[in-house]
Amino acid sequence: MDRKLIIFTGHSKLDSGGVGTHLRLLMEGMSSKGALAGSVMGCGKVGKLTHLANRMVAKILSIPSYYESIHPLANILFLEKQLDNELKKYKDSKFIIHCHDRSCVIAAQRLKSKYDIKIIQTIHAPFYQQYEIHPNISKTLVPYYMKGLDYTSSGFADHYIAVDELQRELILRDFGEVVSADKVTVIHNAVEESLLSLANQEKDDYFIVARHLHEKNGVEFAIRAFAQYKSDVKKQDSLLILGSGPLENQLKDLASELGISEDVKFMGAQTRAVALNLIAKAKASLVPSVPVGDYIEATSLTMLESMALGVPLIASNIGGIKEVLGGQGAAYLTEPSDIEQISKAMEEVDWENEACAMQVDRAKEIIRNGYTVRVWIERIISAYQCSD
Repeated sequence: MDRKLIIFTGHSKLDSGGVGTHLRLLMEGMSSKGALAGSVMGCGKVGKLTHLANRMVAKILSIPSYYESIHPLANILFLEKQLDNELKKYKDSKFIIHCHDRSCVIAAQRLKSKYDIKIIQTIHAPFYQQYEIHPNISKTLVPYYMKGLDYTSSGFADHYIAVDELQRELILRDFGEVVSADKVTVIHNAVEESLLSLANQEKDDYFIVARHLHEKNGVEFAIRAFAQYKSDVKKQDSLLILGSGPLENQLKDLASELGISEDVKFMGAQTRAVALNLIAKAKASLVPSVPVGDYIEATSLTMLESMALGVPLIASNIGGIKEVLGGQGAAYLTEPSDIEQISKAMEEVDWENEACAMQVDRAKEIIRNGYTVRVWIERIISAYQCSD
């Protein structure tokens, strides 16, 4: 590439969930190709202190929408300063700024008059929708304000990378007036090829759900299905839940109501290394996602990791999961929130069963042929070239 690549994100930590892992793999992959000049992560110390102060004010005033409405504009200014400081290191250079959220796109656009910049944006999810489905903020004007920001920034990027077909459809549906179809490339997520060498470990007597505890991840239905499974099968298996989130107490109460609190172990957020080790030894990995508005599971990294690690996968037949696995015979695909189907799949999981073993082998082959970081990075570099 004749441009210096800067990866730009509002995230301040890597491996903090799917997007964080995506960013780490992107940085490592581009570094291995000698293509990464630098990265800008987060809004800096002053930005963090400002956001903290605004959160405290919102809490004192009991107006959560105050923080949500102030945060985006303030964040843009702080991110712009961070990016400007990074770009100053280079003289007479052309840049690709690979952004991963709306605020970064606007911040990069504001510097276009100062630097020779091409903006690439990865679309992980519809940003404004998180405000439309929020129980309190959805009742304010904030969602309209956020959609306005999305609309304004949608014309700023020179090219888009959508993590699944749905994200491409959504940006063309909502912002087709300023975004043409040839400006959006679908590139699904990927995992390290090295995970394939960790497959086929001896399995333990537990199922695992490695998901943030948010509504769209459907952890409730994994717990309900596990309760039915325990009732029908009478085995001593347990259910491990890795992750934290706003539904944690509600989900613990549910496990207690269903009489399975002894068998459902809430382990909180874990490092990726610990999570991968636990997934590799699981009887099966569950990705029971459910649609919430336009928030529909994309190419779940937990799904790809489970496949690479040789773990039987039980997943909802929606979104990016369906795109990758539909008709492939590589997983137990269930309808979202269908407790009967999930429970039945849990009963059918058996490492000694030939059909189950064939599913696992097929899943690893899918990863090997199309979802390794090596292949992924080449596709992203091709998308960069589309911006010129």
